[in-house]
Amino acid sequence: MHGCAPPVLREEWDALAKAHPDRLKVVYALDKPPKGWTGPTGYVSKQVLEQNAGADASLAEKVKVFVCGVRPFPSRLIDCTV
Repeated sequence: MHGCAPPVLREEWDALAKAHPDRLKVVYALDKPPKGWTGPTGYVSKQVLEQNAGADASLAEKVKVFVCGVRPFPSRLIDCTV
């Protein structure tokens, strides 16, 4: 999950996801998306995390979430994962 617009290092993240589709899924969530954006918008919620990373608690050690953005974006993400 990523929160910057435009996403920081998007080409690098996309290349890693393409090289490792069985191990890496990249989802960009934008607070203020451009026209035509089809990905998640606003703050990353627990629902968005579950939709993209799964709700299975056994995956907790395998799932990593990287966030970029100004406050309060990162702190809202922490609130929904605790």
